[in-house]
Amino acid sequence: ALQIHCFGREYRRNTSGSQYRFKELVRHFGDSFDHPFSLQHLLKIGKEHLNKSYGEWYGPSTVAYVLRVCVDYAKEKGMPGSIVNITDFNVFTATDCMVFKGDIVK
Repeated sequence: ALQIHCFGREYRRNTSGSQYRFKELVRHFGDSFDHPFSLQHLLKIGKEHLNKSYGEWYGPSTVAYVLRVCVDYAKEKGMPGSIVNITDFNVFTATDCMVFKGDIVK
């Protein structure tokens, strides 16, 4: 979803110049707490926000919440030097299995 959001549906990695753009996107998933979508960062958010232990199961709603926090973190901190812009990317989580149109339209 993030790749489509940042580069569009017509984007293909094997075209000239596209490898650099793809590497910039993948950098957000690097192996460090500083990268907003790294496994370490996901687990840290689960521990701090939801009191989840390392190795504990994350269900769909937990993952959605953690990803929402990661996106907010990425918007706030960004990735220095990155050409990937996720400032208008959002993650919505359902409350009691309900999504309200007003929350999405904002």
